[in-house]
Amino acid sequence: MQVGLVISTGRTGTNFVQTLFSQILTGVDARHEPRPDLFDLGTRRMRGEVSDADAARELRLQRLEIRKELAQRDVNRYVESNNNMAYLLPQIFDLWPQAKFIHIVRNGRDFVRSSFSKKVVSRSTNQLDAMFMTDDDKRRRLQAGDLPGDPYCDRWAEISRFEKLAWYWMTKDRLICDALEGHPAAIRIRFEDLFDSAKGVDCLLQMLAHLELTDALKVEQGEIARLMGKRVNESSSYLLPGPSEWSAEQQQQFNDIAGPHMRRLEYDV
Repeated sequence: MQVGLVISTGRTGTNFVQTLFSQILTGVDARHEPRPDLFDLGTRRMRGEVSDADAARELRLQRLEIRKELAQRDVNRYVESNNNMAYLLPQIFDLWPQAKFIHIVRNGRDFVRSSFSKKVVSRSTNQLDAMFMTDDDKRRRLQAGDLPGDPYCDRWAEISRFEKLAWYWMTKDRLICDALEGHPAAIRIRFEDLFDSAKGVDCLLQMLAHLELTDALKVEQGEIARLMGKRVNESSSYLLPGPSEWSAEQQQQFNDIAGPHMRRLEYDV
């Protein structure tokens, strides 16, 4: 089976990418975070609650139904966009050794702003609130205390939600970069280029070429451009101002935590 995997930190338009692929490709099954979405398995592995070997076995079982379904439908081209794969890349390499990877990166400052406004269902009030990385978050995301030796391990309870989000972006994207560094079947695409009106179509065509799916295109480039003018799951309002309006303290906090990784990705610091 031909497999393409789109991976990121989240808040990078991967839901949109899956929707777009489904609209413009034929003979390709494209899914966004299919269930089980790998969140629990990945975070359990990072916390040491499950061994690498057991994580590999669970991953194989969790994707077995999809593989069976595709085989029954005689579909042999599969694309999954899923930020939860970030914590399972060694196991994914074993499960799909011939897979091709697209790593979508986004400026960490914009990730923090978008995540700060992320809407989730609060367990206590059953209402939609911006609860990302708070005690009432419906999912217990990775924290510094889960990683022995992390420099923020002892300070986690003291730092702000803003700083936690900067840490989360830096840590998750660094894991992806480290795992895919030098991988012959991986390319990196900037979120900012993919959703730029002048560069977006070329970026998408580059992704399709890398995944060897160009021949599956069923629409013209003009239609691709029209569809790319729409965005799925895009934040329409923000609880945090744009980075240029952050306080000097926030700028320093972000740079202290995420500055080195921003430089690695060649973003301005």
